[in-house]
Amino acid sequence: ERLAKENLQLAAEHDAEYVTVILPFEETNAIESFKKYGFRVLADSYQMVCQLDREFNDHTDLRFLPAKREEARKWAMQASKFLKGSPDTVLELGLKNILDLPEAFIDLVFASETFFFVNKDQEAIGVLQINRKRGTIGNIGVKPSERNKGYGRQIVTFGLKQLKMSNCKEVRLRVHAANDNAMHLYKSLGFQTKQRDLALLWSQQDQIATS
Repeated sequence: ERLAKENLQLAAEHDAEYVTVILPFEETNAIESFKKYGFRVLADSYQMVCQLDREFNDHTDLRFLPAKREEARKWAMQASKFLKGSPDTVLELGLKNILDLPEAFIDLVFASETFFFVNKDQEAIGVLQINRKRGTIGNIGVKPSERNKGYGRQIVTFGLKQLKMSNCKEVRLRVHAANDNAMHLYKSLGFQTKQRDLALLWSQQDQIATS
């Protein structure tokens, strides 16, 4: 309860519109305390880890094209289309707002993350985001009409090999707890579930709506 109060005090001092916290799923008392102060569950997700102690079969008929800095907004627009239908509301909000971010912030993101357009022949069918320093896979998306054709596996495998080539020892990613298909894919590639987290959100807009 003290932590919830401190977060809201900081939000008031900085006139913040949103406050987000991430708590372990089993911390039920802390979660209920935050809810008491107007926080709501934004996402329920698992952290998954894959050890890069083996070779990965990267046979693919897909082309992976690194996105240039000037293509950032194009990548974000494609990602919002190719990730459509995901139960991950954090992801949805992030992609919705990325086009409104200042150019300086996008510069910082591109300095640390690597983004790929994924093409089949000349058609764009997917997107991928990785971080070579942290050893993480971020956004993975496949065009809705091209799903269930094995492209998701090829995209993840490409990401794993890229991170292994960057001397990463393990790869981490986050997957929504309700995304059974994605979890099945990741487990089949060697990922293991490490922790379940809840992301909680407090917003001024929510408080106005309920007041």
